[in-house]
Amino acid sequence: MKLIICTFLVFFCLSGIQAQKGYVTKAIMELGLPCAQEVGLSSESLKSIQSGDILSIQEGFGCFADCIAKKLGMIADDNSFHLGKYRERIGKIVLPEVAAQLEETCKGSVGTENCKISGSVLHCSLTKIVDIFYE
Repeated sequence: MKLIICTFLVFFCLSGIQAQKGYVTKAIMELGLPCAQEVGLSSESLKSIQSGDILSIQEGFGCFADCIAKKLGMIADDNSFHLGKYRERIGKIVLPEVAAQLEETCKGSVGTENCKISGSVLHCSLTKIVDIFYE
């Protein structure tokens, strides 16, 4: 499940201009490495990120995910989640009607604990996307 959430995180959070132009690896390096260092991931995880293997992060994923979300403006300094930024990011991945369903379903999933703010929203979004596309 962690693999699925991590994969979704990469495409969800980096779905803006960088991903659309094929610069996902560059975006991971620009956001992922600083976040990995900031949250204190192991040297093994740092090496994985540097090699582009973000899926092998074994520890600290919640803090890592929240850090990236903060750098993308989805989480404020006071740990509040910006629904508008979420809507903007998800709207670049799916059709507008699907984005509206995701927002309505997942806006109540925002975590309140440090390192658990964005993970619940991402999990909810992934679950709902699977439900929508396989109905």
